[in-house]
Amino acid sequence: MNRSNSPSLLKETSFLQLLGCVALLVIGTGAFQVAESQTIVLQADNNNGHDNVWQKRADAGKQSWGIEGRSDGTVLSGNIWFNTFPGENGKYKVTFGVILEDDGDPEYKLSAGTKVLQQGRYSYPSGTRKCEGGTSKASTIDLGEQDIKKGDKITIWGRSVYYCQAGGKYHGAYTRWYEIRFEKVGGANNTDVSAPSAPEKVFASGIKTSSLKLSWDPAIDNESAIEKYTVYQDGKSIGTSAEEEFSVTNLSLNKMYKFQISATNKAQLESAKSKSLSITTLKVDLPPLVLTSPQGGEKWKIGTTVNIQWSAQDEVNEVLIALSPDTGKTWINITENSISRLNHPNQWEKWPWKIPAILTDENGKEISLASIDALYIRVSDYNLPELFTLNTQGFSVYETVSIRGKKSRAPNLVRNSSIYIFQNTTNKFVTLSNLADPLGRQIRQYKQDKQHSIPVVEQ
Repeated sequence: MNRSNSPSLLKETSFLQLLGCVALLVIGTGAFQVAESQTIVLQADNNNGHDNVWQKRADAGKQSWGIEGRSDGTVLSGNIWFNTFPGENGKYKVTFGVILEDDGDPEYKLSAGTKVLQQGRYSYPSGTRKCEGGTSKASTIDLGEQDIKKGDKITIWGRSVYYCQAGGKYHGAYTRWYEIRFEKVGGANNTDVSAPSAPEKVFASGIKTSSLKLSWDPAIDNESAIEKYTVYQDGKSIGTSAEEEFSVTNLSLNKMYKFQISATNKAQLESAKSKSLSITTLKVDLPPLVLTSPQGGEKWKIGTTVNIQWSAQDEVNEVLIALSPDTGKTWINITENSISRLNHPNQWEKWPWKIPAILTDENGKEISLASIDALYIRVSDYNLPELFTLNTQGFSVYETVSIRGKKSRAPNLVRNSSIYIFQNTTNKFVTLSNLADPLGRQIRQYKQDKQHSIPVVEQ
């Protein structure tokens, strides 16, 4: 259909019409009716404002508005709106009255406040596009049931489309519409009149010099449900959250603050504030991850169990533990899986490690830990591996051996002059000639019948 340019319009007055038969109120320059059935109709002619691309374009027997048409095919888009929704808070069945055209399927988007109710494209009245011209038809688009708040700004966005051309001029369709209808679900008696309960158990974590994180137990509202929580710092609102947590920033170091939380339901009723929580920020920020044991210099016995210990701030929730036998060139994981704050509460920040005699690296090479002078432990953030902590000085491990003569529990093949060692870690006897000492340390040989139990002696 051919379109011609016409001047843009901007309504300065507010006129909202509500259909019904109970009462008629006059406000400013407009009037509205509140019906017993709680049906509210916003008519295009009564919009409160629009971008310059919108104009009145009556068609199909309706006082519709649409995007301005351009014969040169210039695509235009913009908003038209109603400043405030006049109905009460609640759930409404929403329908959008539109004008469908055969030569285009323009886009549309409807919003209430910051919430997009629906967006999409118009359909063709005859089921398919017809560039040679066709029918214009009034129709409705069902937007389903929507939660609408009193005072919401109702916004319609549209854009023109040009698929067709005739005689060197373009024609198309222009997101034309004539009304938005809101029908209260459940009638007039579903309004929530009671505020939610106050949030409880407000807790602070991740406390630093300039920030912290607040969390709390959910508030309760059995009528219209919780919509948001408001956070108060020293009596002043600093933000809202849809969840039971909120990050507070821009604090001063070593200063006490008081925090309270309130809950607001979908009927916009706010609860009482929670009990006040007093928190003092830190003088100096603590590192997120610190290894506290080993610290270096420890001498631990193979076969015993020691605790690998660390401290972690709230942003670290899962770690891996690894050992290096070569001052950090190679790292071998000593935990089969990661250790998490949630899944391993009894081992979090304190993991028991039974010291083995042998570790195998990723290439299958066996490493005797007793042969290494300086071992290092690394605890790293599982989700952020570049965040880790380790001991700056090495620690060592050792094992004890038993030396026995011919009257010992040694195999029968051993003769009077043979000396053989019982390794505690393997529970086996080996002759001194078969005992490899990786560091080249020598073991004194005692040729005597009596049993001795001595540690390996380093010369």
